[in-house]
Amino acid sequence: MDPRSVMCAFCGVVEESADHLFFGFGVVAPIWYSIARWLGWDLVPHSSILGYFEGFIGLGSSNRVSLGLLLVWFVVV
Repeated sequence: MDPRSVMCAFCGVVEESADHLFFGFGVVAPIWYSIARWLGWDLVPHSSILGYFEGFIGLGSSNRVSLGLLLVWFVVV
């Protein structure tokens, strides 16, 4: 593979981006769905990694829960 290529190094189908690598890539997306199921949530698709982050952290009902969710986010990422 050409190291100057902008295509995803894993799938080679789409242009590589954070959104694709962390959510759109076929191997990674099921991990997020598993984490959401583990937390008892339905994962709502967003158009960007920022949307996922804000939605994920925003589900905390208190600062303590939000910090716990932030920890889960960083462990998965």
